[in-house]
Amino acid sequence: MSLQSVTTEGTITSICSRAFYNDSALTTIPDLSGVTEMSVASGYSYAFRNCTSLTGVIDLSSLDTIPAGAFYGCKYITGVKFSNSLTSIGDYAFCSCVRIETLDFPDTLITIGNYAFYNNWLLGNDITTSVESGAVVTDVSSDTTATLDEDTSYSGYTLVIPDSVTSVGSKAFYYSYVCRRF
Repeated sequence: MSLQSVTTEGTITSICSRAFYNDSALTTIPDLSGVTEMSVASGYSYAFRNCTSLTGVIDLSSLDTIPAGAFYGCKYITGVKFSNSLTSIGDYAFCSCVRIETLDFPDTLITIGNYAFYNNWLLGNDITTSVESGAVVTDVSSDTTATLDEDTSYSGYTLVIPDSVTSVGSKAFYYSYVCRRF
């Protein structure tokens, strides 16, 4: 028997590793805005891994570190509200969350792990802009960069990563349609 929803009285402050692992019937979860810790076992959290019916925006506004694999495969979540003091997003944290549309990273973010947003089809805001000769354009869907030889019009998707970020892991946004050149 799978859980479809979880309600609590009071504030949740901690979630154990694999707490709702593979609970594909789970559609709603309690308010996570008070969560300050998600435990890790064998390097990964997987607290909500493959909760494939979980929908909506996930509020992680009190969590300073999002552990590896926390929401891996939650394909119907549409967004994440990050803490204003978020410093790290772990490997595979939101991998295959294919319907996340936008991300608003705080200026405190330092590290985005390997495959953190891999395979997020809708990620990014549609833009059209002019790009000057010599600019470097990254197509994260193919993990390539190119220096433009001439002024051109650029159309695609963009994602703003704050200057505070010093490390973006391998294929962190691979197969996400961000900064894709058309």
